[in-house]
Amino acid sequence: MEAWEAAKNALECVLETSKGESIVIFCDDEKMDVGEAFANGALKLGLQTYLIRLKTDLNIFRKEISPQILEILTKQKPDIYINLLRGIREETPFRIKLIQMETKDRRARLGHCPGVTLNMLTMCFSSNS
Repeated sequence: MEAWEAAKNALECVLETSKGESIVIFCDDEKMDVGEAFANGALKLGLQTYLIRLKTDLNIFRKEISPQILEILTKQKPDIYINLLRGIREETPFRIKLIQMETKDRRARLGHCPGVTLNMLTMCFSSNS
């Protein structure tokens, strides 16, 4: 099964997406392959899809919400967020802040996947059952 099909299955079965909803996918440079799979799966489902690439440096760890992310969080208000981020412990405070901002109005659904890989995606969501 293609990775986009597995991502589409995850969006349908776990996040119960509906055609016409909007989705913002925050993705590290390191997880761009997974981000593109989710973006393609979302497009196949008829979702308004925004893939936001976050520049990643191996020796620099995110601690605060950047102005780029803050602008998206305050202006977009999508139905669904997907966070595809490297799973390093030094960025845990950043991920907590991001989740709090994404879910503060209790309206958006969230898929938070630190450390996810294409293999994990295709192994877990390879069937639509």
